[in-house]
Amino acid sequence: MSSRTCLVTGGSGYLGAELAVFLRNSGWRVIQASRHPRGADSVAYSLGEEISSDLFQGVTALVHGAYDFEPRRWDAIYQRNVIGTRQLLQRAKDAGVLIITISSISAFPGCKSFYGKAKLLMEEATQALGGVVLRPGLIYGGSNQGIYGRLLKQVEGKTFVPLLSGNPCTLHLTHVEDLAKVIKGWLNGAWPAQALPWVVAHPEPWPMKKLLRAMAAAKGRKLRFIPAPWPLVWIALKFFEQIGRPLDFKSDNLISIVNQNPHLDFSAVTTCGMPIRPFQP
Repeated sequence: MSSRTCLVTGGSGYLGAELAVFLRNSGWRVIQASRHPRGADSVAYSLGEEISSDLFQGVTALVHGAYDFEPRRWDAIYQRNVIGTRQLLQRAKDAGVLIITISSISAFPGCKSFYGKAKLLMEEATQALGGVVLRPGLIYGGSNQGIYGRLLKQVEGKTFVPLLSGNPCTLHLTHVEDLAKVIKGWLNGAWPAQALPWVVAHPEPWPMKKLLRAMAAAKGRKLRFIPAPWPLVWIALKFFEQIGRPLDFKSDNLISIVNQNPHLDFSAVTTCGMPIRPFQP
């Protein structure tokens, strides 16, 4: 099994946990690295902190999905996520480990969110060491956590839902199993070498209103929307962050949604015969 061992950072998060189950069912041994490790095949790891000398012992592949959302200022975000990623990836390179970094379609030249900018620098660090970069959209499926899970709670628990106005707020979605299949393909050497990040998302755009209506309809519910100008929502989110009471949905998340990449290229995955399923709530 040591010849097929994958270390997954962010291993206790939504994607990390789903990916671990998928890869184990595919014959891989998976070590989940996170701040709060649980179980035998898990280790303690935090971005930006000292890396254990045996972290990559017996490991043949790294899927780097960890990202620390706690820092709010750019200098702290940069130190924790960008510098922390560079240190991790260099250790992986030195150990001869295949590197796959999970980025986001929020990362692109000209992006405005701190999250997108940090992910873009993490992509550059990955590619400089010969690693693979994957850019998923809004991830859903499986246990339905993350941002999609927060939207789902809004749909399930309320009839009147605020709807961002002043911007189309269009999203592209990625089923977590499809992303796991693409990752598995890279781990198994099924795909040709890449020069650019792969966008792993279905090309159909989903405006927020259409998405929420579809999610509600799947639950037998009908929503009524209350227009909420996105700049005012951003100010409100920023206010709660400034007083030390941040909400689940962050001001930087909003910037990512309203500032989308206008030039997404979905061809890489489909060219390799790995189509991404259309969204069905």
